[in-house]
Amino acid sequence: DLAAHPLAGGLFVGERVRALVDLDSEFGVVRRGDAGVVRGPSTCGDRGRVNVDFLGLASANVMPRQLCRVAATDAAAATNSVAAPTGGSRPPSPGLHVLLPWAPPADM
Repeated sequence: DLAAHPLAGGLFVGERVRALVDLDSEFGVVRRGDAGVVRGPSTCGDRGRVNVDFLGLASANVMPRQLCRVAATDAAAATNSVAAPTGGSRPPSPGLHVLLPWAPPADM
């Protein structure tokens, strides 16, 4: 079962992530902060990458350092998210950031 085993960067199939970088290709565009869902290992054979579906670019093979995990509260509030299978949560892995919801300071 692929979902039970960690992929590159300790990510798991079905995890919600956000892009930390802009990605441009002939097939689509991802901007920093865009939400995506890990679909599996890289389809290009590079074991250091994972395959992610973003709204603007499906099946992107990216390095884990180009992603951050989405906290559960942020995932529920994401406006440009891609549907992910439901399941148990996984603990953050070393080297990946957890993106927490942002709120403006009270004096703004």
